[in-house]
Amino acid sequence: MKNLKQFFLIAFFITAQLSFGQNKLSLKKGAKYEKITETNSITTMSMMGQDMEMVQKEKSTSLLEIITEKDDFFEFTNKLTAVQVSVEQMGQEATFDSTDDEDIKSPLAAAYEEHLNKKRKIKIDKEGKVIKPENEEAQEELEEELANTQETFSIFIALPKDLSIGKNWTENQSLNTDEIKIDSNRNYEVKSIEDNLITLTLSGDISIIQDMVNQGTEVKSKLKGTLAGEVIVDKNTHVVKSEESITKMEGTTHTAGMDIPMNVNTSTHTTIEEL
Repeated sequence: MKNLKQFFLIAFFITAQLSFGQNKLSLKKGAKYEKITETNSITTMSMMGQDMEMVQKEKSTSLLEIITEKDDFFEFTNKLTAVQVSVEQMGQEATFDSTDDEDIKSPLAAAYEEHLNKKRKIKIDKEGKVIKPENEEAQEELEEELANTQETFSIFIALPKDLSIGKNWTENQSLNTDEIKIDSNRNYEVKSIEDNLITLTLSGDISIIQDMVNQGTEVKSKLKGTLAGEVIVDKNTHVVKSEESITKMEGTTHTAGMDIPMNVNTSTHTTIEEL
């Protein structure tokens, strides 16, 4: 079942996007938020004329707290508090529930053990962009954290001042580590304005290049695709209240001298509630 991890992480990377904005965020020190993300992903691969399918379902819960506000940045903590996941591939099934002590033996547990219930401090500028740590080791740890957890960073969206129905803008996003490079564009358009809630339609594109070693074998993957959905944002705080999105990607994975065509379709539902 260990060979599931490679494709399992590709599905994760699709939602590991950093959210950049155009205007200044409006957050308050001490504010706490609970974020729940549910993801369903279907990966289809073709090998030697046969199609293989992997189905992944996951629910993760995180706690965020704004701990510092300065003139040019906010600092918040992010802690992954619970995960329930199931992965099915080639007639095999693996499950992991972090709230069940017996599941520590699950083959999937290793993918989470370094992230569960551990606070990570993250700085973002007033436009929502993650600020890289000055320390190189800390930067590597942050990149690994972002690349290997389900956490999405479309948590805050810096809304333009001149909001009106039909207003649109684009956020360019990227994440680079030793093993993966992600580039995407998220296009927002104001669909409706009701009191303090702003509903945005979401569209865009994404590309992923991954180069990793899995059980001693080099695996190179290239995927490109599109995303679409809807986001509801609090006008006052610029905190996302909910997001529904669908990502469709296709490409190839090269390993053991073979090019394996791959399609990955992922639906994600996220809610964020202030505690």
